[in-house]
Parts: sequence; structure tokens; C-alpha cells
Amino acid sequence: MSLMHSIRNTFFRLNQRLIHGLVKTRFIGQNPDELGIDPNKPVIYALQYQSYAEELVIDRAMTEIHWPTTRHTRLGKSGKFIVPFFSTYKRAGAPFRKRGVPKVSKRLDGWIDHLRQHGDEDIQIVPAAVFWGRGPDKEKSFLKIWLQNSGTLGGRIATLMAILLNGRETAIRLSKPISLQQLVAEGKDSEITARKLSRVLRVHFRQVNATVLGPDLSHRRTLVHQLPNKPLVLEAIEHEVKENGMKRAKARALALKYADEIASSMSHSAIRFLDVVLTWVWNKIYNGVEVHNIDHL
Repeated sequence: MSLMHSIRNTFFRLNQRLIHGLVKTRFIGQNPDELGIDPNKPVIYALQYQSYAEELVIDRAMTEIHWPTTRHTRLGKSGKFIVPFFSTYKRAGAPFRKRGVPKVSKRLDGWIDHLRQHGDEDIQIVPAAVFWGRGPDKEKSFLKIWLQNSGTLGGRIATLMAILLNGRETAIRLSKPISLQQLVAEGKDSEITARKLSRVLRVHFRQVNATVLGPDLSHRRTLVHQLPNKPLVLEAIEHEVKENGMKRAKARALALKYADEIASSMSHSAIRFLDVVLTWVWNKIYNGVEVHNIDHL
């Protein structure tokens, strides 16, 4: 073990001890022992967003069920130590208005190239999702609901607040492993293979989030990217190009920006958050709420 690896391990364990008293984990979904993971092959955990806190929690949970620690993951016969985590999205945008931008991890490219050279080896990709707290429909505290899934907020401060408030009810969901060697054996080049796996994982994470947090009610991303193709918007883009000399690409980018500002952004967590807050407000300022003619709806 190299000196640098030892230093990183020491720092990792120190941080793990710092949050140990704040975090209590449980597994949701399938039991890890039922996933069919081969203990003789390296396990790489795919995360939705890069998160050092999630790496700490996952490693602790694995050792508690007597699985190999993530800190001793080696790459095949070479015995090289690797960081067994990668993410499929990166956060972009202003604080508390961050959005997920799809990405292909450079680590994934390296592992694929390694397997091309070593056809008798394999790497198991295990999708892992960490949720700080209970489902929004079960929580009563509006602040805890807001921080239930810090991945939608982004930032270290939001993650720290999520650990402080929701850490004792942290849930981990692992999914069945994906054989990276099977994907490599399809014969596509490394870039295409990495992009295909990343795309499959992003779809999987959307399904997991819908199961745990509730459905995506707005289909916002689709709506935003469709608006610049509408006839009236296309007409406005052409007007800017012809009348003001703006480049078409810049005019379209501006239309996307306006669409992103205007389009509603709903989520199950946000609705539940407002439900708790407004219920408290209404009960404070009104004697009651009577709804008439609801049958017409």
C-alpha cells in the first residue's frame, strides 16, 4: 500500500468517525445479499451525483454487513487500488437552483480500457442511492422534507444540514450489479460503451427516485427543450436573427434560458413541504376551510 493511499485512508476514516454518531443507515429495496454480487470480483458503486458524504455512508454500511470495505478495492490482477465510485450527473447552476447535467465519468473510461486488455477479468457496477430521511409523505417537519434528498439541492452546506437533521434516518438502496465485461464484449468502442452505461444508469436513477420520493410531476426537462421548437418561438428566433443580427445559435440559447426561467419546477418533496407549511398557516389564521362544488372537477 502506497503512502498516499494510506494518508487518504486515514483521512477517510477520520471523517467517517466524525459523522458516525449522526448517521444511522438502513437498506431499502432488495437485501444486499439477494443481489447476486460476486465477492471475488471488484465492485464499483455508481452514484447519481458525486458525493463524498455518500461514499462515507456506503462504505460504513458495507462493513456493517461484513462486505469488503470500499477502501481496499483493487483492479484485477494488477492489484492497483482504485476509488470504487463514479457519478452519472454533475451539478450546474446557481446555489439552490442547481440542475443535473449528464456526464460520462473519466474513471469509467479507464476501467473499460482495462477490461479490453484483460478479457478474463470483470467489474461489477452496482447502482447505489442514498436518501437522507424518510419519504416526503411520511415526514412532518418541513425543513426535513426540504433536505430529504440533498442531491436535488446540491452543495456541501445542504448535505451537511441533511446529515444533521435527517442522518439518523438515512436509507441506502442498492440495485443488481451490471457486468462491465459483458458491455465491453459487445465490441463497441470505449466511448460508446461508457455513454451507453451512463445513459442506462441515469434512467435507473430516475426510476428509483420516482419510487422513493414520488413521480416527476412536471416533466420539466422535456418541456423546456421543446419550447424553442414551437412555431411562435421559432418566429421570434428568426426575427432576432434578421432584425438584430443575432446568431441563430445564440438566439436559440436565449430562448432556452427564458424557457428555463418560466417553466414550473414541481416535485413531490416540494408539494409535501408546502402542504406542511400551508396547513400550519391556514390553521393559524382560519377557523376552517370549506370546499364547495368539488364534484364538478
